Amino acid sequence: MNTVKEIREYSGLSRAEFSRAYEIPLRTLENWESGSRTAPRYMVEMLKRIVIEDKEVGALDCYDNNVLRELGYCYTALLYVMN
Repeated sequence: MNTVKEIREYSGLSRAEFSRAYEIPLRTLENWESGSRTAPRYMVEMLKRIVIEDKEVGALDCYDNNVLRELGYCYTALLYVMN
């Protein structure tokens, strides 16, 4: 995973979901993925680490649930650990 698009595809989230989950403006994400703008290298590396970690704890598995989306990652991770 060396591009934002590869990272997003690995996450299994749509552009809109990924944008909301990681608080990246949708237009920015679209520009990075299309190549019209280049994401800073540090951003790509941070996203890669965060997405891999979120995937490992199952935080992204529940993303389509509106309640969990509103409560955020910490609550999602807590629920995952408790189950």
